[in-house]
Amino acid sequence: MPQRITAVVSPARLQPYRDHWTAQSGGVAGSEAAIAALYLWQVGMSAAWYEVLAFTEMAVRHSLDTELRKWNAAQPGCGPDWLRKPATPLSGVLGSRTLKRVAYEAGKASDQRSEHDPDFGVHPRSGHEVVHDDLVAQLTFGNLVHLLPNDPPSEEKRKSLRSGYTKHEQLWLNATKTAFPNLDQVCGNRRWAKYPPHTPVPEAVAPGYALAAALERLRRLRNRVGHHEQTFRVRHTDRHRDAMYVIRAININAHIAVHSVSRVRGVLATQPRP
Repeated sequence: MPQRITAVVSPARLQPYRDHWTAQSGGVAGSEAAIAALYLWQVGMSAAWYEVLAFTEMAVRHSLDTELRKWNAAQPGCGPDWLRKPATPLSGVLGSRTLKRVAYEAGKASDQRSEHDPDFGVHPRSGHEVVHDDLVAQLTFGNLVHLLPNDPPSEEKRKSLRSGYTKHEQLWLNATKTAFPNLDQVCGNRRWAKYPPHTPVPEAVAPGYALAAALERLRRLRNRVGHHEQTFRVRHTDRHRDAMYVIRAININAHIAVHSVSRVRGVLATQPRP
């Protein structure tokens, strides 16, 4: 059955699977049946990852939005709508290009809510105006990572900062840190490879950099899954730990629930091998 599927897959798409099998077997090429089985396994692995990454992204999006609404509303002259009227330093972190794109995409999505869609039926929000939640929905995984401290300045550059912190670091200390109430506990777990940046950072913002690094690794994995690419070089166990610890940093009960439904480790154990 798998070979009936790979029969309609291009040779170029299957070549990485052949190369991987050959490398794993010490130079012995895999049979058509073996390559087909490996291809189907990869599709199943991506499906398992898609579920976990979806839970992770939604948890991060909601938690950041919740805390940024509260923080932005507390700033003079600003309200909870942080994607329409962001306070400093959030405005500098987001940048005008991101704000314009989010507003444009939300407006386009609103225009596409049809009252007479033969395939999906009437959209429940057809004709409704764009609200804050519509804007939040247009933030990409990359946008979420960019809200966190992820690019430490050089030692020389840091000396020139009046506060000693970049705008991302200031936002972390005053707002986004509260979106991850259990992060200090998670960072204290030695099983989590924190991969701190090569450039030294103040201890107060180090957990933010560790979190952003984990989310960036998951973002890169998400891109591979979304483009149906093979993930043979991905350290699946480590990336699964990243996802679980990110969710745990937000909510322990959510972590327990996602961990219990995750299929990643089970599918990983079934990978066809020479």
